[in-house]
Amino acid sequence: MQSIPPAKVIQIFYSYASADKEWRIMLENHLSGLKHKGLIAHWHHDLIPPGKEPQETIDQHLNEAHIILLLVSSAFMAPET
Repeated sequence: MQSIPPAKVIQIFYSYASADKEWRIMLENHLSGLKHKGLIAHWHHDLIPPGKEPQETIDQHLNEAHIILLLVSSAFMAPET
């Protein structure tokens, strides 16, 4: 009997404005069942380890992501000051 290969974990990259952190947390809570089953993993800029180059780290995770979720809001669309 052949065994079924394990499902590949889908890597999700969240991009959002810092003002929308609350919305990102709510989205993660909604997807937590999939994460606990090992079907998805997520990453966002709050997970950059201290001492790591932020842009390099972001680029690495963008390149590894299967899904890029843009949490678009007025804060996201506003120009940086």
